Amino acid sequence: MRQLHAGDYDADSLAQLLHEASVPVMLRHPVSPSAFSWRLQSMASLLALHGDDSIEGGVYRGFTEQDRVDVSLPLRGFFPALRNGSVPAESYLFLDVSEMALAGSSRPLGDLYGRVSLLRDRGYAYAPAAARGRPVLSAGGWGSGRPFHSHGPALNALVAGARVFLLFVGVVDARL
Repeated sequence: MRQLHAGDYDADSLAQLLHEASVPVMLRHPVSPSAFSWRLQSMASLLALHGDDSIEGGVYRGFTEQDRVDVSLPLRGFFPALRNGSVPAESYLFLDVSEMALAGSSRPLGDLYGRVSLLRDRGYAYAPAAARGRPVLSAGGWGSGRPFHSHGPALNALVAGARVFLLFVGVVDARL
């Protein structure tokens, strides 16, 4: 996997690099003012800014559909609930935050994603909100997450902890 120090690029150059990438790219230290300003630099800053935000309707998913639980609590309550067992340890939060204050903190990532989307398809100029993608908060304990799945391009940010991505990058022969 190619790794880049985001601070070495301005926002347009970074978008061009991501657009041209033929393999996944890991951006390190995307907090440089030359690229964009990112306010969520730690879990403490995330909780200081948004810990009291209600994640009403947030979905905590385990490994099976029977493990799915819809609950309401402040964001800062999710992590203690994982530790004290009131939410199953393998649960994780997957929540669209586009209508929440947290969406404002993810704006720099949306801006970068929008730049890449425009390079991929100029039609996004007519749909700037779609170009920016959908801000989703994904959080969980060790070993939580989704099984193998596929989707289109994505831009993920890790605020705290560790994240393991198992990527399959291959070429499909579409000849008839």
